[in-house]
Amino acid sequence: MKTRHTYKGHIIELRAYPLRGGGWTGRGSIETHRGFDVIDRPFQTGGTFPTQDAALEASLRMEKHVIETGFDAIISG
Repeated sequence: MKTRHTYKGHIIELRAYPLRGGGWTGRGSIETHRGFDVIDRPFQTGGTFPTQDAALEASLRMEKHVIETGFDAIISG
């Protein structure tokens, strides 16, 4: 399943994937548009969640946090 959200001028795209051993994990990307440039930053939750919805919710929370705290801290840290 794939979902898209807009948050503070960024486009968040989320996907949930079933894990072979059971559960779900979430991945996504954050698109930032600056003039004619589009910057796409992929992210992965790294966690295991009991449902597809839980994986998507965790991914959305994480990506909103990345936007709130700033990308440079994540990339250089």
